[in-house]
Amino acid sequence: IVRVKDVLNVKGKTKPDSALPAGTVLKSQNYTYEVEKVLGQGAFGITYLVNTSIAMQGQLGTIRTGVKMAMKEFFMHKEMKREGGELIEISPDSKVKSYAERFRNEAEKLASLTHPNIVRVLEVFEANNTIYYTMEYLPGGSLNDYVNKRNGLPEREAIRCIRQIGSALLYIHTNKMLHLDVKPANIMRSDSTGTLKLID
Repeated sequence: IVRVKDVLNVKGKTKPDSALPAGTVLKSQNYTYEVEKVLGQGAFGITYLVNTSIAMQGQLGTIRTGVKMAMKEFFMHKEMKREGGELIEISPDSKVKSYAERFRNEAEKLASLTHPNIVRVLEVFEANNTIYYTMEYLPGGSLNDYVNKRNGLPEREAIRCIRQIGSALLYIHTNKMLHLDVKPANIMRSDSTGTLKLID
């Protein structure tokens, strides 16, 4: 007999208690990140909104300023569990290590791409016995959310969206890469400019 909450897996989402709590601090070699909230979660990871502080050094002094970023954590919820802050493999026979390497490669490949419609990656690092990467935060939400709120898009706006993502895909393919999961949920939108950026 098992508890329903232990086996229930709705649409591949991780359980809410699997995520790092707000206020958790993670340190890379370059920056310190503080978790603000969960932005999304799926079968292979959890994405957080995090805050970091940067210092700008000038001739007359230093100014510190806060920057909001998105941070993705590698977490195979069917193969891993969280104990304290650290993640551990449930089974030694799992494929966690090979998928973790793919996750790292995803971050490094994303970081090598420079295109106005592809999310920019800052760094990849290890903490809590897993891998994280940080990227620019786009507060407008996903294209999926945007379309659903409007019950569709006018033709002219839809064509603008298709052109932006088509341009990103052409660039990716020219660089001998494939996305493999193009969908409105994997396209983020800037509210201020309407610019779309491909993620994942």
